[in-house]
Amino acid sequence: MTSFVVDSDGNSVENTRVAEKDATKVKNIQKKLSRAQKGSNNRRKLADKLDKAHERIDNQRADFLHKLSRMYVNRYDIICAEDLDVEGLKEKGQR
Repeated sequence: MTSFVVDSDGNSVENTRVAEKDATKVKNIQKKLSRAQKGSNNRRKLADKLDKAHERIDNQRADFLHKLSRMYVNRYDIICAEDLDVEGLKEKGQR
């Protein structure tokens, strides 16, 4: 799906794809971590670095969702959500 949200006014918000942007950094840290000797200080430091990278991704996602929800709460009086069958839409070729 190309849009994260499409509202009834026709406005669409693109997906930020936070994890994809930081995926190479996480991948490199994981590769170094897998090669580090178990129990070493270097492995511990890499594990901490990996935890911080994952925490950064989580914080970016939470920030995006908070700002988006705040924008809709401030703009509209009534908010209704529709749960779509995304897999079904993909199979039919619709976006």
